[in-house]
Amino acid sequence: MHKNESVDSEHGNELALSNDIKVDSSKTPNHDVFLVYRGSRHWKRLSAKKGQRNRAWVERRMDGPNTPASPEDIIWLNDVWENPDDYPKVRRFPRIGDQCPSWDNLPSFNPEQVPKTKWLIKSFLAEGSIQLVFGERGSFKSTLLLAAAKAIADGEEFLGLKTRRRRVLYLDYENPADIIKARNDDLGLDLAWNQNFKVWNRFGPKPIPRPEDPRLEAIVEECVAETGHGPWIIFDSWASLLKPGEGGEFTGQIVPIYSPLRKLADLGATITVLDHSRKYEKGTIYGGQGQDKEAKADSIHKLLIFPNKARPLNPIIRVDSWLKRAAPQGEGSFAFEVQSEQDRKGNWHIVGLVPAQDPEEANLQKEIGLLRNLIKQNPTLGQEKLAELAKRDGIPRDKAINLLKSGIGRYWQLRRLGHNEFRYSLL
Repeated sequence: MHKNESVDSEHGNELALSNDIKVDSSKTPNHDVFLVYRGSRHWKRLSAKKGQRNRAWVERRMDGPNTPASPEDIIWLNDVWENPDDYPKVRRFPRIGDQCPSWDNLPSFNPEQVPKTKWLIKSFLAEGSIQLVFGERGSFKSTLLLAAAKAIADGEEFLGLKTRRRRVLYLDYENPADIIKARNDDLGLDLAWNQNFKVWNRFGPKPIPRPEDPRLEAIVEECVAETGHGPWIIFDSWASLLKPGEGGEFTGQIVPIYSPLRKLADLGATITVLDHSRKYEKGTIYGGQGQDKEAKADSIHKLLIFPNKARPLNPIIRVDSWLKRAAPQGEGSFAFEVQSEQDRKGNWHIVGLVPAQDPEEANLQKEIGLLRNLIKQNPTLGQEKLAELAKRDGIPRDKAINLLKSGIGRYWQLRRLGHNEFRYSLL
């Protein structure tokens, strides 16, 4: 029987009608191996081992152990083995001495071939990484990222931070078209003509892709080929990447999102995902598996809202950064003021973001100043008494004690007067 003849088998018409037969042969220390491929299935013929008389055909399976070939299959398999020149040759598996794994040819990490970390935004966004940005509703997450995207697309500084120019794709699954238009007008995004900055939303002529969509891989590969760099892709937001009915509470709902994101990053893309914080815990990311989300991201940035006493209508947003492997937690944190104004019709518009003093750092310096005054005015008091006085001025006792300890050598010194007796004095 030859390759153009059909064969009945217990596996149905797939084998009977398929002419897609290919063969391969190789040697191992114990066997001459002959392989036959047909459709999505393949078989292996082993030469007889020492002490055995018969050769065997086995069908190789991806979903379990190999199984002996059926008698019906053995009939046509033997015909293929006897007439191998009638079939195309393929090379599916490594030969001994060629690609077979050994200690000497195992893949080995070479640090000399790894480029240094490149920051698209200094100490905020590392190229080729997965960035998670979250905060309470109204913390200007989308505004921050849109303004940053414009700066990256144009190669301009962002809030006084250096940038590298790249193409940017903003995938907006949530906002209405009029909101996107308003942000384009207010922030001067120039989306109509900026070829380096694209916003793809659900109102366009083509459906917006999810992370696993092969169109995104094609976009990344095209950008790398044309510019030498992958694009920055922003997903707004995490909740829209979940399947219908999912809430993101389980690891099984998180991994299927991160896996294609990591693949895009490995191809050269830089990834940012926006997310929300819990309703009653503004500093905690939303979802029962928030820690799992954070563990799989390369950097995490939490947005916190602070009142602006000088300009009450312009809130201050603190970006609390954790760059994980790149820097200690808190390094790279910054703050910005949201500038807004009212038009003639009474409508408010965000007209820009400007750097602002970090409100937590400002509060810390205020508390340090208060403790310095207490030490100056009460040179005979020890730690406990000073902490009690600080509590009356609004600094919690435990925090005052920690500040007194951490400030030794920076703001004040601790002098020993006797057994278990210490006094603070200013430097």
